Amino acid sequence: TTDRLLAETGVSRDTLYEWVAWRILPRPRVSNSSPAWPPETLERARFVVELLGARTLEEISELVKRSTPRLS
Repeated sequence: TTDRLLAETGVSRDTLYEWVAWRILPRPRVSNSSPAWPPETLERARFVVELLGARTLEEISELVKRSTPRLS
């Protein structure tokens, strides 16, 4: 859930959706009016948090794109 992602990463909701816009995280699907994130999202979000400060969002986006060419 979004709440779990927020709690686990310590980032804001706006930041999560910024990462979606950068294609760093996959888009959640809306189910019963709430977002349902794909299972790999939490692991990827943790990875992004680890890279922040050492890499830009553009660099992180490129890393993710190379490792997962088909983001939804």
